Amino acid sequence: MVFENDGAAAAEDSVSRGVKVFIVLLALLQGGLLYLARAGGAYGWSLFAEIGGRVGWYTAVLALPAVMMLTVTRLDDGRFWQHVGMAAVFCALVAGWAIWSVTGAPGITEQAVLWPFGMAVSIALFVALPYLQARQGSGRWQAAYTDLFAYAWQNALTLALTGVFVGLCWLVLWLWASLFRLTGISYFSDLFSAEPFVYMATGFMAGLGILIARLQRRVLAVTRQILFAICLGLLPLLAAVMIGFLSTLPFTGLDVLWDTRSAAATLAALMVFFIVFLNAVFQDGEQGRPYPLLLRGVVEVACIVLPIFALIALYALWLRIGQYGWSAPRLYAVLIMAVLFGYALGYALSVVRRYVRNRRGGQAWLPGVRRVNVVMSLVVIGLVVLTHSPVNDPYRAAVASQTKRLDDGRINAGQMDIKTLRFDNGRRGYRAVQALRDVPAFAEDRHRLADLDRVIAQKRRWLTSPPGGESARKLADIDALREQIERAEGTPAPDNDWLEALLDEKLNAGNCLFENAGCVLVEKDLDGSGRPERLLCDAGLNIRIRCEISQQTAAGEWRNAGRVEWHFFRGDENEARRRLLRGEIEVMPRPWPDLKLEGVQAAVITGPCCTDEEDGGDEEE
Repeated sequence: MVFENDGAAAAEDSVSRGVKVFIVLLALLQGGLLYLARAGGAYGWSLFAEIGGRVGWYTAVLALPAVMMLTVTRLDDGRFWQHVGMAAVFCALVAGWAIWSVTGAPGITEQAVLWPFGMAVSIALFVALPYLQARQGSGRWQAAYTDLFAYAWQNALTLALTGVFVGLCWLVLWLWASLFRLTGISYFSDLFSAEPFVYMATGFMAGLGILIARLQRRVLAVTRQILFAICLGLLPLLAAVMIGFLSTLPFTGLDVLWDTRSAAATLAALMVFFIVFLNAVFQDGEQGRPYPLLLRGVVEVACIVLPIFALIALYALWLRIGQYGWSAPRLYAVLIMAVLFGYALGYALSVVRRYVRNRRGGQAWLPGVRRVNVVMSLVVIGLVVLTHSPVNDPYRAAVASQTKRLDDGRINAGQMDIKTLRFDNGRRGYRAVQALRDVPAFAEDRHRLADLDRVIAQKRRWLTSPPGGESARKLADIDALREQIERAEGTPAPDNDWLEALLDEKLNAGNCLFENAGCVLVEKDLDGSGRPERLLCDAGLNIRIRCEISQQTAAGEWRNAGRVEWHFFRGDENEARRRLLRGEIEVMPRPWPDLKLEGVQAAVITGPCCTDEEDGGDEEE
């Protein structure tokens, strides 16, 4: 297909001077409105002080101008303004759901809700734009696949080239400022780093980039043909890799995939690349057979086995869900894999149907791809709408799954990840954690209940300070401190002398002197002296556990002996805290002591770096 004859390209020929000015001014206005939200939040303006107002504002300001700049051809086109209105209604509906989810509870991790929301809305609008553009040109909702294909690639390349243009503009400005800074003139450096200039200049650059990309159709044509040529060469290679991978699974088994803990993500990425490459080679389906018989056979076999990759990924997700229950990210992952499975199954059936109907194949290659792409694009739009509404709320499903696992005994109170439930699942998660206070497993265990109250009181997911922040109440009573510190198994109750040393700050206590700090006391003989040291561990800092070590002298006084700190991957800290409560800290003696020379102490380095094998092995050999 020649790009110059596309309906998408022909529409650009009619862009008037007024439309060009409109695109640039709209982008400039978008940058100004984004800066207004930034400044309004800093100054505490009512619209931007709360997250709900910011979500609605950013959704409208980011989505609607983008739709308008990519689709406008005439300002007096009624269908264009109808589409803008439809996009506004869509944004209002899904933004309303996001606002409801992310508000109504203190300390919700906004990114956990808003990042998936933003990505989903962007994908839905990108998929819907070709339909709107085709209707804008023809007046009919039933668009020709040729037009949908041309508009989709035009939009993708326009956005890509706009990003390159904005990056190059900022590179020039950086060089400009750097040159003048060499002479001692910092005016331009200060100007270009000022927030108003950054927002307005970026908006202007983006508008100009979109305009340039839309008008330079020959540049887009060449870029697209280069990309298609690259995909034409890579598709058979990727297909061969996929076939080779599947052929090894009967010998290796699937367990090696589960051990990686990233099998589903890797398989999903491979499927996305294959689908994109296949569509770049297929184009609008009017190019005939793109490969000789052997390469075409490899690609078609890969299409037939493509659903197997989706099924393996879905099975991996199902195993994960069986172990840990549903969560919002897992529900999104299942939906993504279901969509990829839809594409894969459609492509596989297209290959099979072609050979069933005509073994020689004729001139058409994979004729069912068109229908599959149209159907699945509509499915994607529908899933985005349903998932970001009360119909298929992922956070409702996640909360219900986790609480049900506790109710039916699959997990106990100590195994429940209440931090993730409370912070990463919107208002539904916060309400579920509050309801746990009435569950017997928590209500009848004062330590569990205290841990639950501490998590509820936290103002944010990741803590480096006490849960209450600057307003946290500091304990001043020995009995209150003793009651708050949770003891590991086998650790006796601490004596008053040690507690008084903590309160008098003669011993380091970290955040453990503050209410709801979530600290654990462990007694362990660390130095082999026969007398245990005490580790006061702050286990309320999420991915970090920090312990202050105190030691009793021969005179019976307590002194600071050191500090130890562990960092964990997200999710692993829950098991670490449980092991800490069981006192499962291993003392690992050093095989070599530190050596001192002229007052300088150094540790002995051991390991592969210093063995004979690293130096070439046995000299006699």
